[in-house]
Amino acid sequence: MMEVYFFPNGSTTVIDDVGQIPELQESWLLLFAKFLESKGIDPTQPVYHLQTGKAEVFKIPDGYNWRFRK
Repeated sequence: MMEVYFFPNGSTTVIDDVGQIPELQESWLLLFAKFLESKGIDPTQPVYHLQTGKAEVFKIPDGYNWRFRK
C-alpha cells in the first residue's frame, strides 16, 4: 500500500511496502508553482503562507525551488 504524507513545511513523503519513493516526493508548494506558471503567472512573485511561516519560490536551472522568508 502506498501512503503520502503532507508536512506543514511544504514537504511530501511517499512510501510503500519497500520504503520511500524519492521520485514521487515533490513539494506541494512547487506543484502549485508549476500550476501558476501554466496559467501564465510568474510563481516567483507571490508570497506563500505555510502553516509554519511565509515562503518564497525562486527559479533554478531546471525549474523552481522554495525557501522560508526571513
